[in-house]
Amino acid sequence: MTIKAWYEVGQRDPEIIDPAHIASFLDKVEAEAREADFPVAANVEMHTGGQPLVLQFGVRPEVELGFASIITDRGSFIGTNGTDAANEVMYDYTGSEFPVEARDEIALAEVRRAVIEFATNNGNRCEGVLWRELT
Repeated sequence: MTIKAWYEVGQRDPEIIDPAHIASFLDKVEAEAREADFPVAANVEMHTGGQPLVLQFGVRPEVELGFASIITDRGSFIGTNGTDAANEVMYDYTGSEFPVEARDEIALAEVRRAVIEFATNNGNRCEGVLWRELT
């Protein structure tokens, strides 16, 4: 199984990550967000032989929040905090602003669990996160 990740400005080729090292990758993205003092987003693809499974996530460590969304052949879902907060939070994804609704920001610990479970459990959604289907 191969995991490819994009998050750095100007990154042409994906970073290849072994599922066993996904926590280290999360640490690196979180450290970059702290250094930039701006929320950072990443795109992670899992290739298992068929259509790639995609997880997008972002971290906003100064307030211990972030987001996680999954795109599969069974639909698209985003973690949600269950509120109806309407404002948007901007994340940096490879040098471009990426908006996320505040209702879809979840605890940073939940983001980490969602990414780790995605990477180590065949692209499945983490059961510890409340998910909202995207239309």
